[in-house]
Amino acid sequence: MSDLVVHCANSDLNSIATALQTAKIHLIDDTRHGWPWKEILQGAVTLCVGLFAGWIAWQQKEIAKENKEISRENKEITKQKLKLEIFEKRMEIVEIIKNFYKNQTETSLFEIPRHTLNEISLYNLKPPLDRPPSKTSLIENTLLKPKKMHSILQKKNEEINVFFSPKTSNILYKQINILNDVYHLNMMYIHNQHSLLDECFNERRISDKNNFLILKQDAAKTYKLMWESLRKNEFKGLSDW
Repeated sequence: MSDLVVHCANSDLNSIATALQTAKIHLIDDTRHGWPWKEILQGAVTLCVGLFAGWIAWQQKEIAKENKEISRENKEITKQKLKLEIFEKRMEIVEIIKNFYKNQTETSLFEIPRHTLNEISLYNLKPPLDRPPSKTSLIENTLLKPKKMHSILQKKNEEINVFFSPKTSNILYKQINILNDVYHLNMMYIHNQHSLLDECFNERRISDKNNFLILKQDAAKTYKLMWESLRKNEFKGLSDW
């Protein structure tokens, strides 16, 4: 039986090969039975390529949309960050003016006894290097702190026009000028008192205090206007800028 199988296989080998070749040809190009396989395959390939190209185009469109949204969010973040930085700069200047105002409009300077004021004056002329002053808190509040705040405020003058509206800037400059007048009056009162006779000192104290009270009243009015302008023109809220 095995011989018969081999015989059949050998005898049909050529016919089977011929049939396979014929079937292959018909699959590639056979219009005898109405099946143009070559055109069908080409069309299928073209369709797949078109679908793939469409998918890529859709992906690119979605990516472009996402990039546009990211760009918009980044611009908004940058805008809000700039607003916050401006707000912080404004508050820094306002805090300096507020602290300087509170320090310089304190009337206790004119209530200090002369011997204590004399020590403050001498310290102002020549601070001792080998020992701290005995009236540390008074010297700090009446001399050292005002000098430091005055120096810082002068350096911030140029920034006012940058971070504030023209109306508020004018009020701030007016407030600073008044406070500078108060500062120089106080410093001169401290500086000159040790060289005066008692009679002259008492007259000078009364005169300087009266001038101080006039400047203090002007500073208080301008201080109120300053805060009204800040609320109206500068600090309405970050979202309103």
